[in-house]
Amino acid sequence: MRPPSRRWWRERRPPEASPDYKPGAAALYLQLGLACLPIALNSGVFWPRRKFLRYPGTIVVEILPVIEAGLKRREFSQRLEAAIEPATARLVREGRSEHPV
Repeated sequence: MRPPSRRWWRERRPPEASPDYKPGAAALYLQLGLACLPIALNSGVFWPRRKFLRYPGTIVVEILPVIEAGLKRREFSQRLEAAIEPATARLVREGRSEHPV
């Protein structure tokens, strides 16, 4: 049996998959009391999960506005997802239009 994942961020998923944020990101945010810097990227277009092949293209990493410290767990989680998901979807669309796979 595979041990449980220790990842606390969004798991690596196909670009079209619905988000599955893990509770550890919010737990760290609350425990540390620090601001969070969300990041969106389009690597899944060129470097698919669990596939041997890699496709040519440019992986874009976009640093999003900071989420200030001190929010409640639910509000933080909602803001994190609301920041990352639209930005990631836009980067994926742009990546696919510039470099169709």
